[in-house]
Amino acid sequence: MMATTSIKLDKKEKSFLDVLWNLYVLQNINVKKAFQLKIKNEMLSNTYDEATEYADSDITNTAHYVEAMKDVEEGRITDYDSLKDFYNEMGV
Repeated sequence: MMATTSIKLDKKEKSFLDVLWNLYVLQNINVKKAFQLKIKNEMLSNTYDEATEYADSDITNTAHYVEAMKDVEEGRITDYDSLKDFYNEMGV
């Protein structure tokens, strides 16, 4: 069975957390479980201060975000019907 997924960059995504959440939602159950275990193990191995340090970062202040938004504004984006189509175009 093949699933069709439309992957688009949303201008409303203002934080790294929003981007990660949208990536997470697109995954199958096995990948979601692996993410959950990885996050749980990471949180248990860090102190509270180290874990919250990343929560303050704002993706909109990065050069990559500014570049990506410029690409969106100038129409340099590509939609794919599936991840398979994306990988095929990338030559993977």
